[in-house]
Amino acid sequence: MRTYSGVRRHGRLQVLVDGLPLDARRELAEYSADGFDWGAHTKGTKQLALAILADYFERLADGEARLWADDRLSFANQKALAACEEFAVEMIEPIDTDRWVLFDLHIANWIEGEAVQVCDVGRVQGTGARI
Repeated sequence: MRTYSGVRRHGRLQVLVDGLPLDARRELAEYSADGFDWGAHTKGTKQLALAILADYFERLADGEARLWADDRLSFANQKALAACEEFAVEMIEPIDTDRWVLFDLHIANWIEGEAVQVCDVGRVQGTGARI
């Protein structure tokens, strides 16, 4: 299971995937030169949505042995680009906390059309997950 997490502290943002910095994937599209954002309708939210989806779809494509490596990557990137606007609006913009966690299962559920909310880290550690 892959874990995506974000922290906003003193005006600085950090987004990780499994504890490592998430690549912004500007080679696919540069929506924001200023980096990631969440909780508002900004170019940074779309960049974050693209980065998360590109990582997610690449991991799925890695399991598709019947496709050539270049085809897997191209297919994954196309899917990420096609879905990033909607993912940004439905999943990234509504994040209303400075610390959040998103699991690959949440992304799979979102793709299937299920209602999903990103976890507020404070609620996960405290009074129960908000999912």
